[in-house]
Amino acid sequence: MQEKLVLGRAGQTGGDLTTSLDAHDDTGPLQVEYLDLRRLARQMPGVFGNLRSMDTVTALGWTPEPFGEPDAGTTGPGETYFPLNRSGAALRWMGLGRFRDELCDPTFAAWREDAMHNFRRQRAAQRLRHEAEPGRREDGHVPAGAIMASAAEPNRRAR
Repeated sequence: MQEKLVLGRAGQTGGDLTTSLDAHDDTGPLQVEYLDLRRLARQMPGVFGNLRSMDTVTALGWTPEPFGEPDAGTTGPGETYFPLNRSGAALRWMGLGRFRDELCDPTFAAWREDAMHNFRRQRAAQRLRHEAEPGRREDGHVPAGAIMASAAEPNRRAR
């Protein structure tokens, strides 16, 4: 997922904004984040200061390699890579004006391709297991007689 935020136009302070992400899987929370970017809060030390733009790329469910060579922590001016406690990662850029698209956009494209590659590989493995089931014809279908026989099978064992 990629999210770009800009508070105000050039030379403006921008309005108030709060945003949250609460992502869970069957095991529990993957990422829980609440950002208070209201004018008063973002002027506090270490929050947002005079910055107006933020670009965040988030991967949940697997931990992708960072794009390029960043280490955990600060990767450059306004850039931070966060490996999540469980499976996942976030890359965030904060700055004054225009987005540094040479960081977050290529990272999003690489992480999306990585996720889709894993998804395609899992789907192909499922398809191969499905096609390898006994009684399945070459076209992937099971003859009606085989379905009837497998449906009656549990009753025969119960006798």
